[in-house]
Amino acid sequence: MIVYMPSLENLVDKALRKFFKPDLADLPICMLDFQHCQLKKVPKEIVRFSKTLQELRLDSNNLEEFSRDLLKCANLQRLSASENNIAFLPQWITGFWNLRELVLSRNALLDIPESLSDCINLQVLDISVNPLCRISDSIFHLTNLKHLCLNDCFLDFIPANIARLSSLLTLEVRDNHLRHLPRSFAHLSTVERIDLGGNEFTVFPECMAALPNLAELWFDSNKLRKLNDISHLVSLEFLELGYNCISSLHESIGKLSSLRELYLQSNNIRLLPPSFTSLYCLEKLVLDDNQLEALPNDLGKMMLIELSITQNSLTELPLSFGQLKQLRVFHADDNQLQALPSSVGDCSKMLIFTVSKNLLTSLPNSLGRLRLLRVLNVARNQLPHLPFSLTNCQQLSALWLTENQSIPILPLQSEQTPDGRILTSYLLPQNGDEIPCEPKSPSFALGMEEKRSRVIFATDHSNEKASMYYPKETNRSGHRAGFTQNGCERAAKYITSSPCQSPIIGFKNTEITHPWLSNNTVGTYCRSEPTLLDAGYRHQIDKEVLIPTPYEHPFIRIVGRN
Repeated sequence: MIVYMPSLENLVDKALRKFFKPDLADLPICMLDFQHCQLKKVPKEIVRFSKTLQELRLDSNNLEEFSRDLLKCANLQRLSASENNIAFLPQWITGFWNLRELVLSRNALLDIPESLSDCINLQVLDISVNPLCRISDSIFHLTNLKHLCLNDCFLDFIPANIARLSSLLTLEVRDNHLRHLPRSFAHLSTVERIDLGGNEFTVFPECMAALPNLAELWFDSNKLRKLNDISHLVSLEFLELGYNCISSLHESIGKLSSLRELYLQSNNIRLLPPSFTSLYCLEKLVLDDNQLEALPNDLGKMMLIELSITQNSLTELPLSFGQLKQLRVFHADDNQLQALPSSVGDCSKMLIFTVSKNLLTSLPNSLGRLRLLRVLNVARNQLPHLPFSLTNCQQLSALWLTENQSIPILPLQSEQTPDGRILTSYLLPQNGDEIPCEPKSPSFALGMEEKRSRVIFATDHSNEKASMYYPKETNRSGHRAGFTQNGCERAAKYITSSPCQSPIIGFKNTEITHPWLSNNTVGTYCRSEPTLLDAGYRHQIDKEVLIPTPYEHPFIRIVGRN
């Protein structure tokens, strides 16, 4: 089987004629790709491969309609034409008997014809980002449909006929104006993934609690004030409830025995119910930006791997914190913590530990038992010194004492006191909200020779490429990518003073600027948030390098210039 893909760069009629040579007509070509070709109409020459053609990609062009010649492609199984100007589907679409997947997102469709119901083999239908305003009844006759995407279609209700989709596995109706679901929604017994984020729900729909196979639920960015009984969702593994107005959680949440990831950021939660620690399978818990005043005393019973509780009102951590033996990532920035329990040192698998913007006056000596610790952020506290036991953390590659620190680990000095040996630095003692400046001497601040060349760092980032794409798996960790000014307080900061051995990413002799990056700053694109660092006296780099960061991100690219 041969798959032929023409060039993706500005194909015009002449190029098309060169491609469709007579001697190619006899080849068993099963897929043609015409994405980003500035086509205004479907090439007629496609019919030459009608006998074997199974997939046709016409995304990102200037198409306004489909050519009737497509009917000759009787074996076509996948048709993708997203990001065009198509305003209607022809009635003859009923001729695609073998069509399995139809993608028409980001067009100008106003309605779906009734003839679509004759495509009885259709399994995937994506018509997101179209001004539909209503769901056509023809969709509910597609009994073999498994994946339906209706994101951002100006919908304000879902018809009761949706229960006819007896084979449905995935339903996406994100970014609409939904407030209620029909009772028949409870009959979607096969559905495994639902995305209802970005709507206008004020109450959690009761019909949702009767979906036995539901494994992934997105319900973020609504107007929920409380969470009702959801204990019947026994198969639920992923639950996103961030960016709502939830003030309390129902006791039944502790019965979600299969739950592995729970996101509750940006709500109004003050306390967690006693049953919360019964979530024994929970691995990732995000409670950022709430009003938490305390964590459960038996928190150590859980099997958490990642815990994030930034921007709350916590004054202490429970004594059972050290029993979280599997915990690897812990974020508790921007709270009111006055001390850390000595049991912290029992979290032997800890890799990242951040407690910046708190009221800490000391760190426990037990931190030295975290032999795998790589990142420790204690910036913006009130620490007079550091415990000498930190020298046991041989894997430590970033120690942040202030937010405008130019290198990950500054030179530390050991001093003998009546209470024992301690570690000090010119950044200590800390002064709470004040951020100390780097010294003017490059040899003192960086421990480097004064004759080093200067180099400018910048990030490769474009706001034009930061738009959200559906389905939402492409951006599970957050929402829209891009720079946020407040994000610099929480983003991971890491820059190295010598060429690292990481895989090379970037281009030498390239400099990319951003309006937030002045001449004396350096940025790192990480988890949709920037990091602004005082570059100070920069170091010479002989080749392109990838600067490692505490949070791994596939889009980090930093370039250096000699």
